Amino acid sequence: MNDQELKQISSDLKAVVRETVNGKIDRLHIKIDALVEKQDAHQKKMKPVFEVYDTAKRGGEFIKWFSGVIIAMGVIWAAAKGHIKL
Repeated sequence: MNDQELKQISSDLKAVVRETVNGKIDRLHIKIDALVEKQDAHQKKMKPVFEVYDTAKRGGEFIKWFSGVIIAMGVIWAAAKGHIKL
């Protein structure tokens, strides 16, 4: 084999590797980038929902606490009036 043939084989081999391996990796990167963009857009869209959920959760905890206080006051009042025995 002479120098010219080795260069030709080397360039052919590089072309095949670039086409089969690097081409697949490049397509994979494109798909991953598209999925990341889609995920980022979804997260931006859902962020207000999560913020409202957190606020509603705190509101629900307050209502639960307030209801407990009202029930305790009612039990104390009923016990003071003699309606129930503790």
